[in-house]
Order: sequence, then C-alpha cells, then structure tokens
Amino acid sequence: MPAAAPAGAVIGGHELVVSTGRGDRPSAVIEVSRPAPAPAFSEQDVQFVRSVGAVLGAAAVRFRMEDEIRRRSLRDGLTGLPNRTALLDRLDRALQRARGDGTRIGVLFIDLDGFKTVNDTLGHQAGDHLLRLTADRLEHAVRPADVVGRLSGDEFAVLCEDVDSPAVIEAIADRVLATLDTPCVLRERTVVLSASIGIALSEPETADGEDLLNAADIAMYAAKRRGPGRRLAFDEVMRTRLMAQITENDELRRAVSADELVMRYRPIQDIDREVAGAEALPHWRHPHRGLVPPAQFLPDPAHVGLRVPIDRWAVGRACRAAAGWADERADGAPPPLLTVAVSSRCLVEARFVPELDVLLAATGGDLRYRLCLQIAEREVADDETALSAVFGELRRLGVDLCVDDYGSARTMASAMNRVPFGYIRLNGTFVDGVDRSPVRHAASGALMHFAHELGIRTMAGDVGTASQWETLRALRCDLFLGPVIGPSTAGLPRLAGRGNEPDTARRPAAPSRGR
Repeated sequence: MPAAAPAGAVIGGHELVVSTGRGDRPSAVIEVSRPAPAPAFSEQDVQFVRSVGAVLGAAAVRFRMEDEIRRRSLRDGLTGLPNRTALLDRLDRALQRARGDGTRIGVLFIDLDGFKTVNDTLGHQAGDHLLRLTADRLEHAVRPADVVGRLSGDEFAVLCEDVDSPAVIEAIADRVLATLDTPCVLRERTVVLSASIGIALSEPETADGEDLLNAADIAMYAAKRRGPGRRLAFDEVMRTRLMAQITENDELRRAVSADELVMRYRPIQDIDREVAGAEALPHWRHPHRGLVPPAQFLPDPAHVGLRVPIDRWAVGRACRAAAGWADERADGAPPPLLTVAVSSRCLVEARFVPELDVLLAATGGDLRYRLCLQIAEREVADDETALSAVFGELRRLGVDLCVDDYGSARTMASAMNRVPFGYIRLNGTFVDGVDRSPVRHAASGALMHFAHELGIRTMAGDVGTASQWETLRALRCDLFLGPVIGPSTAGLPRLAGRGNEPDTARRPAAPSRGR
C-alpha cells in the first residue's frame, strides 16, 4: 500500500485510497478498486470508505496506546529494567521451562548497602543517577541471557536460567559484587557502594516465582546481617529462623507490655583498675527460657515498632537507677560513666531528645552520672546525615556518644572528624586474640592510636582473659568490660570512695612470667 497516498483520492473513478490516522503521519492506508465496466465510485462510496478508515484508525491508535501502557506497566520508569511484575512473570515461565527440561534457574536478590546515605548527603538526583548506573553495571556483569530487574527502591534481582550448579550462580554473584564495588563520581565526590546478595536456586518442589524470589530475599537479609558486600545462598534453616524470629517478636511485644524486661549492669574498669562506671544491659525474664541476654532477643533496628520502645525503656530505667549512684562517689571524683546501647531509629525520633532532656534534669545527669549512648558503627555509617543534627543536640545536653562495634564498617574512619564521638568501643575481633596474634595486636594498637590522636577515648568489651586485659592495657586502652572485669548484676557496681573499698576481687589476675 502506498503510505504517502492522499486521503480520499479517487483515481480514474475506479480506485479509492483513504489514509487513516493523522494526516501527516497516517497509521494505515485503505485501497479499494472496482474493475470496469462497473460504475465509478460515487461520493457516498468515498464517504463510507472514509468513515470505515476513521474507525479502523481510531482502533489502531487505541491498540498502540494500550500496548504502550502495557509495556510501561512492566518496565521501571527510572532504569528501564523489567519491574517486579514483569520479573515475576518471567520467573514463572522460566520455572515451567525448567520443570519440562529438568534444568534449574537461579535468582540473585540484590540490595545496595548505604544507598540511603547517598540520597541524604548528595540528594535524590544523585541517588537516581546511581540507580541508573547500578542497572547498567548489573546488565554488564551478568550473562547475556540473564534478566536484570528492579524490584523497588535500591533492590534489584537477576533471573538466571540453565544453572548447572551452585558454583555457576555464585560466580555471577561475585562478578556483580566486584562490578558494584567499583568507585564512581557523583557531584564531584567519589562514592564506593557495595551490595548484599541473596542467592536462591529452584528445586522441583518450588511453587512459583514469588516463592523463589522470597527465598533469595531471606538469604539477602541474612547476608546483610553479616556485614556489607557479602553474598549468601538460601537454605531452609534461614526460613525456620525467620519464622522463629517472628514468633519471638510477637512474644517480645507481649513481654514489653507485661513488664518482663529487667536491667542488668556490667562494671566498666579504667586503666588504673578502678570501677569507672557501668554498662546497662536490658534482659528478658522469659517465663520458660529464664534470663535472656540482649544479644539473644533484641530485634534488628529495622523493626522500629519493637526496637525503639525497648531502647527508650532501657535509657529511662538506667538513668533513674543511676540517680543515687553518686552517693557512693568519693568527694571530688568525676561522675561515673553510664553506657546504654540504642538504635539510630530511636535517636531520630522527634520526641527522644526532648524527653531525654527532662529525664536528665530529673535524675541529675552530668552531675550524678555521665550518660553515654552507644550506637553501632554500621548504623552511623548508614544514617550519618540524619544523625548529625541529633548528635549535636545530645552533646549540648552533656550526653557522651560512643561508636559501638568499631572496626566493622569501612566508611567510619573518614567520618570520625565530622561526628562528635567521645568514645569508640572496639569490635570483638580486635579483642579476641590480641594477646596471641601479631596482626590483631597491630590492628588494635593502630585503632586506639588513631582514636587517641583525635582525642577520643577507647573501650574494649568482652575482655575474657587476664592476658587480653594486660595486652590492651599496654596498648593504652582506656576502659574495659567483660567477664574478666566482672559479671552483670541486678544493681549498679559499687564505686570506690566514702569508706567503700575497691572491689579487688574482680580485678584481672596478673599474668604469669612465662607468658
């Protein structure tokens, strides 16, 4: 059909050409011919064909619009990748093919580490650029037939068909991690972004794509809990643990309202072997499991609705207990240190700082005791911008700040001059083996030297042996906690002064000369 034929043209009286759609961009052309000696087309014939063309043209336009809407509904508007709906559809079809030919398919669930920090510090335009860059890098890191999709926010997924063995998809995951780890420049700032990856492989009993994607999601969160830039393959134990955690969270909600939480205190010892303060630790007096320590029940900070109430309760209970602590203190001695671990989500709540101000005034904070809030290094690294303003307000209240688990996140060293921390608490890996491993010894010494150069005091937790204590003391660590210092008790530890003798029974024993 001649695409450029004029609309409604009558050629020789026996040929009629009608274009449909816009005049300058016809969508179709209708040609009608009538052989002689039949009569030529009449004006009514021309009008009829034109009306038919108009109907067909409108239908064609509608079909194109519907097709475009359908296409857009299956594509992510920012990156152009298949969205969750499209990816699940492809997963379902891939599973059907895999069942037919006896092959397996794999899924990578990818979550960017620290993406929120990029959005907060450089703005959403930089964040959008980073997401587009991530999409491009993912498509170049996977095999040509693999399908990359964006699920939501900073979450992506990769569908891999014909996976012969776990090693194949693990190799793809390693390429993805290496590709994403390459530095990029956003608004004249170099950004290094890592990712956490969950891996799931189909089994004959895999129900559908949603089931496989959910398994990879569970594995991703397990990988993220181990630290940034890791991959982990799914196994059913993860799902069992997740279900147990959900059940425990339900029980914990009941425990909070039933007043089953109690506080225990571990003594903090200074370099001169004197009790310098205490660490407040919430415990759960479980009706069947007994006294459960915080490491075994405190929910992940992401569970805001459950973690934040516990954090606020812990700070309130510890401060009220410390109100009478100074009565034991020798005249002229500084107020003892009271440390409480809290989540970043608790700190950024609008009511936290005002309520803390009232609490400190009522309990004699900064006069009877010095409150020190411990925030995990990884949380600070993820939410530094959001926390900066809160940190300033806390310092104005006289509250000290401590980076907990220091040495576990690679982004904190450069940020130490931007955040007003008075203490760092070494990650346990720098304490364990510090007296035996030259590498641990050197690493611990370097971290403490770095902190001291910035005027920051150092704290070592989980000190388990006298040898560890002596080694850390020789490295000029300022404060110590752990089994060798003293166990946790229901009451605050006694301070030296006003007739009280120092608690020498809990001091570390001197190491033997042969060590």
